[in-house]
Amino acid sequence: MSKFDAWPLAFPQAKAEDVVKTLITGFRDLASSGLHGFAYAQSEPYITERLTVHLEHTKARMTVVGQWNYEVWSNTLDFKDRRRRDITFSTVYNNVESVVLIFECKKIDGDNSSSRRKSHINKYRTEGIARFAKGNYAPKEHFGFMVSFSDTSIEGTTQAIQRSFNATGWPVAMYMREFVKGQHWREPPTRFAPHASFETQHMRPAPFPHLALYHINLAFSIEP
Repeated sequence: MSKFDAWPLAFPQAKAEDVVKTLITGFRDLASSGLHGFAYAQSEPYITERLTVHLEHTKARMTVVGQWNYEVWSNTLDFKDRRRRDITFSTVYNNVESVVLIFECKKIDGDNSSSRRKSHINKYRTEGIARFAKGNYAPKEHFGFMVSFSDTSIEGTTQAIQRSFNATGWPVAMYMREFVKGQHWREPPTRFAPHASFETQHMRPAPFPHLALYHINLAFSIEP
């Protein structure tokens, strides 16, 4: 195990797993019920906001005490180029926010040949991964989550995202760790394996700590 893998999470693994599991369960509850028009056809902001409201309303079921929030401003170290984070879960100790789990969400179109899919993949990288890698998100945290929403579970969303890392210069610009020659992701991930498809690791320059991103695909319909 490398020094990177051995770094502890911000709070115990079991609690972090519970938070991630709660988000995924909440999504599946809404997707299966279709309540409030919760469907892939809706915009990503609508899906994300509706999911956050549901999570906050059902948080009493959790073993972790905290708060779910939607579109909270990021606190970059120099307060430059701040961005809104899609979904956050935070805990408070002595009136100070002590733990923040950040979930950045993007829709991925199912048609592999469509211009919309290419645009979605690009936004996943440039408006998601890049903001983590550059310190706009998680400037003090060692890990975060990228979430992709897809129509069905057989669209190859995970593979399409992984292939996009082959873009010239992208791995270097995002400080990505190479696990084997030409591969900048690890599947399955070392943590959150029951929930995340794969992980990427970003060796960010100081003052930002190195970061692990766990990539989760949530499909509105599960296909065999």
